[in-house]
Amino acid sequence: MKTVCHICQLKMQSTFDDCPQCGVNLADPKSETIVLSMPTGADRFMSMEELGAPINLILTDKRIIMIDAQKEEQKGGFLGGQGGLVGGFIAGAIEGARNAVDGRPLKLRDTTSVQLGDIAALSVEESGFMKRFRMFTISTKDDNVYYVAFGKKIAPEWEAEIRKRMS
Repeated sequence: MKTVCHICQLKMQSTFDDCPQCGVNLADPKSETIVLSMPTGADRFMSMEELGAPINLILTDKRIIMIDAQKEEQKGGFLGGQGGLVGGFIAGAIEGARNAVDGRPLKLRDTTSVQLGDIAALSVEESGFMKRFRMFTISTKDDNVYYVAFGKKIAPEWEAEIRKRMS
């Protein structure tokens, strides 16, 4: 039996208690709900000096989830690098079989999750040619900083929802 995560839409077998990609409790779909979702149209910047990478962005009632829209990490599988040569093959095969859908490893993407209660500050500035984008700078209480660029049409809704939930 296949399961699809109600938050990040990852397809997997039903043997997981928590989603291996976004960490939501799969047994209780009401434990966390989506407020806003943007499968495309946002970019995450590691710093203001680097180019951004496209992300899928999800705002839930508890956190902001940024999922890399390009890179897939193959987790587990027969060559899943899980220790010594023989131990790695055995552990990798077991883990890959458990994580697989239709015999293939899960296609996990690099994911960052920011709890809304951990956000210390949110600033929004116009950026880009003709000020077509809004750059969100999200600072957390543990001194992490995340930069996300939105199109100017959708930015106000996202800003309002994040501000409402971070207080």
